[in-house]
Formats: sequence, C-alpha cells, structure tokens
Amino acid sequence: MKNISKIIPILLLIFLASCQSKNTAIINSKFIDSLLANNTLSAKEKAVAQDLDFWKKRLETNPESYTNSQQYASMLLAKFHLYGNIEDLKNAEKLILMVNKNQKETESGLFRNLANYSSLQHRFAEANNFSNRALKIGENKYETLLQLFDNNFELGKIEQAKAILYKIKKPNEYAYYFRLSKMNHYLGDLDGSISALETASKLANGNIYLEQAAISNLADLYAHSGEFEKAHENYLKCISLDQADYHSITGLGLVALNHDKNPKLAAKIFDYVATKTKSPDIYYRYVQLAQYLNDKKMEEKYALKFIEKASLPVYGNMYNKYLIEIYDATLNDSKKMLEIAKKELINRNTPQTSSWYSWALYKNNLKSEAITNYKTNVSGKPLEGLELFYIGKMLMAEKKEFNANEYFALAYKNRFDLSPGKKIQLENMDNI
Repeated sequence: MKNISKIIPILLLIFLASCQSKNTAIINSKFIDSLLANNTLSAKEKAVAQDLDFWKKRLETNPESYTNSQQYASMLLAKFHLYGNIEDLKNAEKLILMVNKNQKETESGLFRNLANYSSLQHRFAEANNFSNRALKIGENKYETLLQLFDNNFELGKIEQAKAILYKIKKPNEYAYYFRLSKMNHYLGDLDGSISALETASKLANGNIYLEQAAISNLADLYAHSGEFEKAHENYLKCISLDQADYHSITGLGLVALNHDKNPKLAAKIFDYVATKTKSPDIYYRYVQLAQYLNDKKMEEKYALKFIEKASLPVYGNMYNKYLIEIYDATLNDSKKMLEIAKKELINRNTPQTSSWYSWALYKNNLKSEAITNYKTNVSGKPLEGLELFYIGKMLMAEKKEFNANEYFALAYKNRFDLSPGKKIQLENMDNI
C-alpha cells in the first residue's frame, strides 16, 4: 500500500504532462516582434510624462501649495506603476507626509494616500494604522473601509477582512468585486474569483487603470490555473488598452515559456521588459528561464542580480517571498532563508508566511520547532502552490509520505504558481 500511494500520483503526473506536451503554440511571434519594435510612447506614458512635468513646474514655482504637492505626488505614483522605479513611490510618500504634517493631520484622504504607499511597500501594519486614523476622521468612510479590507487581508486577519467585505458589499461597485475576487481566491474558489474579476472589469466605467488591473489579474488567475489561452486573451486585452502594460507583456513571456515551450521567445520578451522597467522582478523571471533551461550558471547569475537589487534597504520587505525561495532553491543558504522568513513573519503572520517559516526552520535542522509551527499555524489553512510544495517536502523528510503526497497533489494542481525547477521536481516525484 505504501508504494501504491507513491506510484498513482507519479502516473497521473506523467499522463498530465504528456497531454500538455500536445498543445500547440499560443503566442504569435510576429505579433511579439511588432509589439517590441514599437518604440513610441503609449498614450498613458505620454499623459503621465506631460502631467508630471506640468505639476513639477507648478510645485517648483509654489512649493507650499497643497494642490501642487498632491497632484505631483499622484503623478509620481502613476509613473511608479508604469516603470516600477521605487524612488518615484518614495518621493510621492515624502511629499504627502509633508502635506499631512502641514494640514495638522486632519484629512482622511491624506491618511488613505499614506496607507496606499505603505501597502505598496508591504508595510501592512503601518498601512492599517494610517487607514484606522482616516476612519476616525470619518470622511469618505467607504474608501477607508476598502483599504481596511486590503490591510486585514494581507495581515492574515481573514475574519476581520470578511466582516469588512460584508460592509462594503455593493451590487454595482468595481472595488467590491475586485476584493471579493481576492477573498474567493484565498478560500480556494477559483471560479468565484474569476467571475468576480470579470464583473469588476465591466464596472470600470471607462477608467483604463481600473480595467487593466482587473483584466491583468484575471489573466494571472488563468495562467496560474493552466488556462493559457484565456490568460493570453486577457493579457492582449490589457495591452490593447495601453501598450505600456509591462506586467501583461511579461505575462506573454511566461505563456511562451510555460505553455509554448519557447524559451527563446520568452527571453526576447523579458529582454524587452528589462529595458523598460526598474523593478527587480525581471531578474526573477530570468531565474525562472534559467531553471527551464537547466542552466545552473545562468540561474545563479540572475539569482545574485535579483538579490543585489531586491535586498536594497529601499525595498524593505517587498521581495521577502522571492528572496526566501532563491536562498532555498538556487543558493542553498538556509541561514539567510531563515533570517528573512523570521522577518516576514513579523511583517505579516499568515498561513503562507508561517509555512515559509516552517520550511526554513526545518532546513536549519530545527525540526521540532518546524513541526510545531506547522501544526499550530499552517495545517488545515488555505495555501497556494509554493506553500503546499514546502510543506510536502517537510512531511516527506519526516517520512509522512501519505500526508506529503496529499500536499504534492495539491501543489501540482497549482503547479503554474511554481517555478520551473519545482514543477520538474513534482513531475519526477522520486527525486523529492
């Protein structure tokens, strides 16, 4: 019986992998060539550049102006969303901190701005504090409740987030359906999550930023569930709304890699995005590309580049999840992995972060602590692909093969959340 429990999942994986290999390519390489050859600024890029220049000049003329400061900060945020330069976000935050001080901390909108900046930098407890201060002031409570949902959700306070979701429920409100999708996804209701995002995209009311946010998240959900044709369709919708959607262009690269088995095209797409964005994310994509190619030298090269940038103090806790994964799988530095896992657990104590912490403890031979933390904070909680994989490996090392295989089976269902290296391990379960 013990051997059968291992053989059945392996045969299932081999069958599924063989089915997938018969898929035909989705990405049109001619379209990609045309897209990448277009060097003109998009409509959004032009608008942001013009508005940024306008408000910068206004602010230089009158640096004490409340309106000039707010508008310039807003355009810096828009630029950050386009190109991922953390300095733009930091400068926007500094401006609003100054304005908030000058206004004697009396405006809820300024606290909501600060909460947004904190959340984008994964300072979720701080964001929650700012949102609660906005709530006490009382203006535009609905907007504040939306933020409080986001903060509680990220901090792992799911029951509080559910209660807020009930309060903000509106039948024709984009913001409600966007957050309903997040909750459904957390609870494992993928169909409900997709349906909520589809509804949200229809309620954007001509706001391209909101529409792109819904559709790109929808594309990501389809990609994570292996429905690559639908992912491709939605990434293209985003790019048609504005060609400077570098997240969606990167998504096309991941479809080329994970579905079409075309690393050359994926590399071409990643190379293009690398010339446009300033965030460390693209180096993580190169790590994934190297894993697909089984090129250990390339994998280590880009892992070190990612670490060099993502570990800068300016990024704080923004990249802890990926740093843990790279120190674990690529660089095999268990001590550094545990150090970051501890830091992230303090930042937000969720079943996901607890699972990272359990695996890091186990890798550092703190096995009793790892199992206790798993039983207390992880077992029975909703997890995604990476966490399922970590716990499966830990339980397999503990010789709890039946439980480990249950986690591996669930991880395989979520395999497109995983790096190519982890997918390969799942497809060769004897190597785990």
